[in-house]
Amino acid sequence: MQVPVKSDGSERVIYNNPEVPYYIHSSYLSAYDGFSAISHWHDDLEFIYIINGHMWYHINEDIVLLEEGNGIFVNSCQLHYGFSKDLSECHFVCILFHPEILSANRYIEDHYISPMIHDGAYPYVILKSEIPWHRKTLDKIKQAAGLEHLQNPALLMQLSALSIYIDLQTNLPPTDTKSLIPDQTRLLLKRMIRYIQEHYTEKITLKQIADSAGISKSQCGLLFQKHTGTSPIEYLTEYRLQQARTILKNTDKTMIETALESGFSGSSYFCETFKRKYGITPLQYRKSLSVYPI
Repeated sequence: MQVPVKSDGSERVIYNNPEVPYYIHSSYLSAYDGFSAISHWHDDLEFIYIINGHMWYHINEDIVLLEEGNGIFVNSCQLHYGFSKDLSECHFVCILFHPEILSANRYIEDHYISPMIHDGAYPYVILKSEIPWHRKTLDKIKQAAGLEHLQNPALLMQLSALSIYIDLQTNLPPTDTKSLIPDQTRLLLKRMIRYIQEHYTEKITLKQIADSAGISKSQCGLLFQKHTGTSPIEYLTEYRLQQARTILKNTDKTMIETALESGFSGSSYFCETFKRKYGITPLQYRKSLSVYPI
């Protein structure tokens, strides 16, 4: 799956209703390339509930295991992605909502919304069904997954988002946010990811990626490995492959056109890289779409 992005490199979330900033989706991990999303971030608050199976979740530098019946809250602007270490299937619900859906009142925003969103002490919270208030929140996430089939889904989702947020706001211990030092390393990584997204069609070197954040090549490699689980060049290749899949799926462009437009130097290297990643050639992938549309 391709992640559409804004000009700052953050994910451009495609909301269920373009007029109301929320997203509800039930999906399977097998829908993602290699049973893994690509590391990304967005302004929206994210909630995952595991319906069946299990999933690993990478948030900033942490990796956590989400078991069936449990879930996770990921705060605004955190680098994250879900994946499977053992390539096993996982059925899950994903809910995102932008903070602006929670309030149109400045006082409420300043005193109850912004402090939580910008609290570095809570980049994420694992939600476990054995903890009473966690279970209550997980139930609300499950219920929210069915709101799109009811009357007035946008209004119901706003009420649901507020109820879920109140659970977090009232149960998580307050912290002194002024004493917290912003994680500059994540800002540097976001800057480099944005550079990749803007220049993936060009020939990019490790030095250029590192230079975009004003750090050394070794620091660049360490940051990518710590926060995305891959090297900078591996991340670049993965991003190019995502673009190539989109071209193969939505156009009838030739292999050389697809290769060049997605940043590969030629069709031979592109086809070789594609097959090494997915086990089939780009042409076989395109043909498979007519039989098993994705």
